[in-house]
Amino acid sequence: MNTQVLVETTEETSNLEISEDSEKLCKILTAHMGDSSSLEHSLDSFGITNVSLPLVMEVLKKLSNAGALALTFFRWVEKKEGYNKHTNESYNALIEALDKIKQFNSIWDIVEEMKRKGLVTKETFGLIMRRYVWCRKTKEAIKTFKKMEKFGMKHELSDYNRLIDTLSKARHVQRV
Repeated sequence: MNTQVLVETTEETSNLEISEDSEKLCKILTAHMGDSSSLEHSLDSFGITNVSLPLVMEVLKKLSNAGALALTFFRWVEKKEGYNKHTNESYNALIEALDKIKQFNSIWDIVEEMKRKGLVTKETFGLIMRRYVWCRKTKEAIKTFKKMEKFGMKHELSDYNRLIDTLSKARHVQRV
């Protein structure tokens, strides 16, 4: 028996299931936009027994332009029995979705939550800095850079380069 074929087939089936489940979950979420009372019931009755990180990441990717829905889904998943825990990867995907709708207060609440769980990374700060710059809030981007130290991260040359690159790409060279 060729085990390579079995592994590939199992992986393809798993990817197909993740794709199908993520589509269905996104349809439920968008159908209940603004109606939070029945949303959780609809999500719960969907019947997912095993919520995996790949499924969560796929849904967050599909909801990357719908930050409020992404946050609703993120919080619902946390309550699901059997779901291990969010990772810095899933938190960063949520932050990207919230960035797009300029929910900076919510983002900082999430960063604080990540800090308590030991999940905040320099990548997290890079995401936030980029969005601030694209929103023409360069002072906030620089404040975000400075906040990294408050979160226990030492600035390295690569961090300065990231800030300069972010500011330059958004044509804020005068700040550089």
